[in-house]
Amino acid sequence: MVRESYLLFSSGYANSLEVINAQSNALESELYMVDVRMQLLVANIELYRGLGGGWQ
Repeated sequence: MVRESYLLFSSGYANSLEVINAQSNALESELYMVDVRMQLLVANIELYRGLGGGWQ
């Protein structure tokens, strides 16, 4: 999406605000994915603890 908006901008079919919006949306999606990944890792740790593994 970001690449396409930049190409449109370079060709004169989009303005800089559209490129910035595309970049912002991409960053927001990446941050969301990092958060989901962190939640998954924490859930795995809690499962491991709940099953009696490891930490005291």
